[in-house]
Amino acid sequence: MWPIGQVTATLRDGGAAIGTRTITVTGGPCRFVSGTASPNPVGRSGGSGNLSNDLSISVTTSGVCSAISVSFQPGSASVTRSLTRTSPTATTWTTAIKKNDFNWTAGTKTFTVNGTSNGGSFTLQVN
Repeated sequence: MWPIGQVTATLRDGGAAIGTRTITVTGGPCRFVSGTASPNPVGRSGGSGNLSNDLSISVTTSGVCSAISVSFQPGSASVTRSLTRTSPTATTWTTAIKKNDFNWTAGTKTFTVNGTSNGGSFTLQVN
């Protein structure tokens, strides 16, 4: 498999190099592979709308992606949170949600992934 980016290829005729060409290798479109929220399930702290733990959100993609975010509704309002790659060429994108960031209601929360050609979602159970 060729790496994505600029690649220099040597042209040969019977084994002798006759020149080089630089080509650009591109990946396929950005696609959602999987997503997780951890811990899952998560409780609420003392009956309040705060969570009992911070959340770690992780999304795995394939292809060439430039920006990934997740949209979710912890309570009555929708929220969108940007994710960051774990390294410049990684296919894993992450963000942290602090336990006191939002007022959460109990139930199954759907996280919709934005920035991929095929969409995607995953759930979190808030008890």
